[in-house]
Amino acid sequence: MNFRTPHHILRWLFIPKQSFLEEFELDFIVLPLDIDFNLHLNNAKYLGFMDLGRMDATIRSGLFKAALKHKWQAVAASVNIVFRKEIPPFARFKLKTRLISFDEKWFYVEQDFVHKGKLCAKAIVKVGLLKGKLIEPILSWKKWVSKMLISRCPII
Repeated sequence: MNFRTPHHILRWLFIPKQSFLEEFELDFIVLPLDIDFNLHLNNAKYLGFMDLGRMDATIRSGLFKAALKHKWQAVAASVNIVFRKEIPPFARFKLKTRLISFDEKWFYVEQDFVHKGKLCAKAIVKVGLLKGKLIEPILSWKKWVSKMLISRCPII
């Protein structure tokens, strides 16, 4: 997965920012190092792609800058993934990432793997923000979320 990261870092320098509430989409190709003995995308590789999808959403939404400012660290506390359809070697697929909810401690992120317009895998990731060893309470980052929501919503 490491060889894909420099490409995305360069991409983040030039791609437009998005609202925290919008869907973020990345395109990938299944390469020979991504497949297993069953000749499809290895289940373990899905998690690496999902990391890149969440990094993309974090950077493009502005949460990364807020995290640096407040010394927060994002951590995936749990992942629930359902595999529906295999993704074959050399196939192009999209990873769609979107925030679906949040509460006092956690963000809940949905990530979909789509190949040829069909859903191949769906994951729900519980993501938290840490400051040191303590989970940062909602009051600290609620201001940032509220600011993002207000600044991105159209005036009616």
